[in-house]
Amino acid sequence: MVFNSLSFLIFFPIAVLGYYLLPQRFKNLWLLVLSYYFYMCWNAVYALLIFFSTLSTWLCAHWMGKMQAEAGRKLALGVNIGVNLGILFLFKYYDMFMQLVVDGLALAGIRYTAPVLSLLLPVGISFYTFQALGYSIDVYRGTVKHEKSFLDYMLFVSFFPQLVAGPIERSANLLPQFHKPHPFVYDNLAMGLRIMLWGFFKKVVIADNIALAVDRMYTYIEVFPGPVLLAGVILFGVQIYCDFGGYSDIAMGAAKALGFDLMENFRRPYFSRSIREFWRRWHISLNTWFTDYVYIPLGGSRCSRARHLFNLLFVFFLSGLWHGASWTYVCWGLYHGLWLCLETVTLPRVEALQNRLNGTAAGRLLAVCRVAGTFLAANLGWIFFRSDYFTQVSYLFTHLHRGWGIFADPLGAAAAFASLADSTRISLIILVSVLVLFAAELLEEVRHKRVYAMAQQLSLPVQWCVYYLLLFGIALFGAFGQSSFIYFQF
Repeated sequence: MVFNSLSFLIFFPIAVLGYYLLPQRFKNLWLLVLSYYFYMCWNAVYALLIFFSTLSTWLCAHWMGKMQAEAGRKLALGVNIGVNLGILFLFKYYDMFMQLVVDGLALAGIRYTAPVLSLLLPVGISFYTFQALGYSIDVYRGTVKHEKSFLDYMLFVSFFPQLVAGPIERSANLLPQFHKPHPFVYDNLAMGLRIMLWGFFKKVVIADNIALAVDRMYTYIEVFPGPVLLAGVILFGVQIYCDFGGYSDIAMGAAKALGFDLMENFRRPYFSRSIREFWRRWHISLNTWFTDYVYIPLGGSRCSRARHLFNLLFVFFLSGLWHGASWTYVCWGLYHGLWLCLETVTLPRVEALQNRLNGTAAGRLLAVCRVAGTFLAANLGWIFFRSDYFTQVSYLFTHLHRGWGIFADPLGAAAAFASLADSTRISLIILVSVLVLFAAELLEEVRHKRVYAMAQQLSLPVQWCVYYLLLFGIALFGAFGQSSFIYFQF
């Protein structure tokens, strides 16, 4: 089941109504049943994998809670991490690894045919595996106590709003919320629906309409001149942001309607002034997971310069690999890792200059240039992420500078850009909806408050005008049935 489906629009009101009508002692059980049903609508058999990951990490934490010897605790944690990552490797990386072995042997003159599994990747396996492992590591470190209720822990791993695409929640934040009563509060329901409405608009109107143009560009990549290719690359950056950010908003809103608070996963990343800041605003739950469980244990930045740079590259190598068993994803991760390595040298000087110029016209211009530069750098990185083959990557990087002479004929240039979507209607929807997104996020950036929180402060007539505009926009201009959420494949 996906959020942008009729089945979810039926499922969710039933979930909320049942949750608030049931006695407190049955509420978590109700959510657990719904969460497993939500996942089993995709593939019932693979629900066993979630259960196994849940059981193994819960038992590991239980044993660590009883063990006194540090060696035993480390062994239990190591076995648990190995087993869970082993399952993730089997389903997600086995074929890629075996192909690497075959290619390596071929270079040595040895012919070998490896068995190919071609297993169907369980949706959301990377998300719930990391969430469950984070809990067991936290118990080992002593930052959280072992959860005694297996039912509550099952719900923590499988909670349907964030089950298949995050955010990757921390046990310290979400688990205690399952122990508290959640009576019906109108403000929670209203805020949750506001967040969901904004998320649906970002996904169905912005992301899915842009997907039509981006898919067309990558299908007929050799047809378009450089400026149109660059527009397509940037549009994909907006698409993946609205697709994944839209999912995160719907997840946060669905949880809020039930009285739960999920962590914020995006914070206007395209207004960042550096790639380092970009990663503090983009997919925050994954970035902080790697920071806490990989980067800091490796030594973080409190080590030699060479080791620090290695830590950055290694973490972003893993981040790229986490996204998929493809070398294009790995290169995307290393691309960002290299940017961060470069910024360890250059960023202190740039920020020192920014501080000296603050409050001046030159300072504001520098800030705008930094945002624009970061935006362009992040979007060029999406070329690796979106391309299916390195031939596409190579073609884009070698052709973006070509064909800029089309601007000598303004009408011809306009026609070239319109041809990206192959529809005047879709082109206009994309243009207007992206402007709405930019205006809303600029307002958020200035006021440091989310747009749905600002909507709550408007008068009721104005509020409802905004809600109806979004609803009509979704109904009239939404690209229904175009695609699932991009991050479901991870």
